[in-house]
Formats: sequence, C-alpha cells, structure tokens
Amino acid sequence: MLRESARLLMDGLRKTDIVGRYGGEEFLVICPGSTLESAEFTAHKLRKRFVNHIFPDGNTHCQVTLSVGVAQLRSDMKQHIDLIQKADEALYQAKESGRNRVFLDQSRKGK
Repeated sequence: MLRESARLLMDGLRKTDIVGRYGGEEFLVICPGSTLESAEFTAHKLRKRFVNHIFPDGNTHCQVTLSVGVAQLRSDMKQHIDLIQKADEALYQAKESGRNRVFLDQSRKGK
C-alpha cells in the first residue's frame, strides 16, 4: 500500500516536486515555486487520483482516501518545522472534518 501510494503521488506531481514518507501513513510533498492556490489544486488532483484508484491488497482490492493539509512558507516562519507544523494542523482539520478532504493552513489569512 505504501509503495503504491508513493507511486500515485509521484506520478501526479511535477518533476521538481519532492515526495517523502513522513511517518506511519503520512507523506510530505514539497512543491517549490508553487502558490498556495496551485498547491491546493494539486492536492485536490491527488485526492481524486486516490479515490479513483483500486489498491490491490492480497486477494482483495480496497479503496483508499486521501486527506491533505496545505501550507505555504511565509516570511514570519523562522524554521522549516514551522511550515511542517502548519501543514500538519491543516491535515488534522481535514481528518477531523470527515477525511478525504483538502484543508488549507488558516493562519495564512491576513499575512
């Protein structure tokens, strides 16, 4: 499942984007030079890829959903972990809202 998920992610991104496993069932995607809006578009595109893909699981097939938290690097972020924390907070909002959703970092408003 993890390998197939990584393949789906990589196949749905630009060559300049970076995908890495961030723990358990979580992946981190870095989209250099993207606006927040284009990253959100990419997240929705990836979410749809997962919903429409049937993952083989031994003798059965299963469907997987994708919850995504999107954040953008800002000048007030002093360390890279600040960006990851904002994306993680948005991810948990997506999961708590019913999963299979894309949520944007809400602290970006007014920045």
